[in-house]
Amino acid sequence: MLNCAMATTWTLLRPFYGTNIDLQDLVAAMLISYALFISGLVIYSYLRIRQAKLHNFYMSKVLLDQAYDIDNFKQVNDRFGHDVGDEVLKRVAQHIKASIVGHEFARLGGEEFVIFFHGLDQPAADRQVAALCRRVREDRGAHPVTISIGLARVDPAGTLTRALVKADQALYEAKHNGKDRFVLWTAQQSEPTHPQAGES
Repeated sequence: MLNCAMATTWTLLRPFYGTNIDLQDLVAAMLISYALFISGLVIYSYLRIRQAKLHNFYMSKVLLDQAYDIDNFKQVNDRFGHDVGDEVLKRVAQHIKASIVGHEFARLGGEEFVIFFHGLDQPAADRQVAALCRRVREDRGAHPVTISIGLARVDPAGTLTRALVKADQALYEAKHNGKDRFVLWTAQQSEPTHPQAGES
C-alpha cells in the first residue's frame, strides 16, 4: 500500500518538476489526486465485497444437489453398443428435463447428471426425486433402465464441490442398497469406496 502511494505521488508530481507552480496549488492538486485514489480504492473494494456476498447469497439458495447415475449402464453399452447407450442417455436426460421444470441440470460425464434444486425443502426434494425415479422406471421404451440418486444439501458455508462429494457417497449407498432409489447423505456415511468396474 505504501509503495503504491509513493508511486502514485511520483507519477502525479513528476509533471510539475521544474515548474513555477505555487506550493498551495500543488498541495491542492495532491489532495484531490489522493482523494480520487482513495475513492477508487474504496469503490473497488466495495464491488469485490458485494460480488463475494452475492456469490454467498446464491450458494445459500442452492439448497440441494443431486448426482444421478443410470443403473447398469455399462451393461447396456457392452451388450447393445454405444449407439443404444447414447439413446438411453438422451431418454433419461429428457425425463430429467421434464421432471425438474424451473431447476437447472447438467451432465457431469458418462452416465452421471447433476441437478440444482433452488428453494426446495427436504420433503419437496424427496417428492421430486421419487417422482423422477418412478418416471424412468415406468418408461416402457426399448432397453429400460432405472436410476440411483445421491442427495446432498449444499450448506451456506460449504462449496458445490463438497456437496458433490457427499452426493457421490449417498449415490454409492443407494446402489449398494438395491439401486432404483435415492439416498440422502448423512454424516454417518463413510468416505466413498468407488464401485468396481461393471457395478455402475
